[in-house]
Amino acid sequence: MKRSLLVARALAIALAIVSLGSCELLFGGKNLFSGLDGPDVGSLTTATGTDLIDALNEEKGGETDSFGDTFVEQVTNDPGAVTTIYDNLEDIFNDTTKYSPDDRAEAASLAGDLILATSDTAGPVIDNVVSAVLSLTQNSETEDFTADQLVVEMLNTIAPGEDSFISLVHDLGLMARAYDALGAALVAGGSTELDPGDGQAALIAFTLTEIVNAVQVTGDTAAKAAALYNSLIGPALRGEVITGAINTLFRTGTPQASGKDNLQAVFESVLDPGEGTPRDTLYEATDIASLIDLLGGD
Repeated sequence: MKRSLLVARALAIALAIVSLGSCELLFGGKNLFSGLDGPDVGSLTTATGTDLIDALNEEKGGETDSFGDTFVEQVTNDPGAVTTIYDNLEDIFNDTTKYSPDDRAEAASLAGDLILATSDTAGPVIDNVVSAVLSLTQNSETEDFTADQLVVEMLNTIAPGEDSFISLVHDLGLMARAYDALGAALVAGGSTELDPGDGQAALIAFTLTEIVNAVQVTGDTAAKAAALYNSLIGPALRGEVITGAINTLFRTGTPQASGKDNLQAVFESVLDPGEGTPRDTLYEATDIASLIDLLGGD
């Protein structure tokens, strides 16, 4: 029973993260609506190294030290600005020779916050997913559902199109890269100010990214995301039977292993990445053990 519920929770997260609604973060710390004066976008896109870290930190404010809506509006209205800033931060958090662990940790944290604040899809996902999963996993009526039945039950709250789902996968993929680098910097002895909201965002980014990566189709991430949407999410929204879609999407090997088993393994690897690994270190630093226990069925 627990194995079935773990698979169900893996799919619940993968699908609930695209649900829309007005739920608050389970953990505080990621308020995307702090009011700030407008940034000098040109200076931000040309800044590099620790100058960029300092400039972005100056743009953060409010009680939760987050990027404000004025900042978000101006950088998103400047074509390519977010990509340029993220790429320049990535140059920092990936360079283990030139930059200290502290600088790499700070750059990675800023990169995750940047995408979370400026993405049309990632912010609402992080805000809503935990409440959505809580409502499902704490409902005694769902405990006997199989994974497929639970997915179908959830889909009546899902309302993305294929393009918005692909955009979500792209943005959470950027966040996952940043949070993996953050964990690596922490392992190397770096530090930066973190809270459970960071861990919550990282966990959801890792989960969807790994599930999409596990889809067994040829092509890039966008192709895998499209296959997941078209084979599972879209048909279920149209009321079609999707019982066989999970095995079709996730089974591997010769003879082919169960897609449900493979999906379970992917999900468990995100929840329990191994003691002392970058992801485990990040989870500990952000104090999200209770969230991990919830999603793991403990």
